[in-house]
Amino acid sequence: MIEIKEGPLTLEMKAKIEEGFARHALDMTGMEGKGDLIAFMAYDVSKDGNPLFVGVVCAQLFWGQLHIKYVLVEPSYRKRGIASELMEKALSYGRIHKCTFAFVETMSFQGPEFYKKLGFTLEFSRHAFSKDASFHYLKRDL
Repeated sequence: MIEIKEGPLTLEMKAKIEEGFARHALDMTGMEGKGDLIAFMAYDVSKDGNPLFVGVVCAQLFWGQLHIKYVLVEPSYRKRGIASELMEKALSYGRIHKCTFAFVETMSFQGPEFYKKLGFTLEFSRHAFSKDASFHYLKRDL
């Protein structure tokens, strides 16, 4: 008898899911399709010499292209071009790995205009989320 349970997604279950997806992709296409998540991080050095986290861009090679997964800059460091510098590092990584485009998904309140300033174009928007938010899919040729 099969039992269905509800619960939080554990690291063990997440690993099992990712392994299953990779195995299926390999069986169907001969390749897994995605690489490890890579982070480009910015730090500021405090007066006492300790590094202070400023921001990060995380990206992943995904079926031969560059997927921008996460972009975060601490509020006190925003509007200084740091996110743009981090993004350029990620885009350069994509070029080095022969990606022809980069893509990102972002909510309307997360700054789709930021990506447009970097040369990304809107491919698709899905509207009607809570609080009048929209989900945007953007792409940029590399």
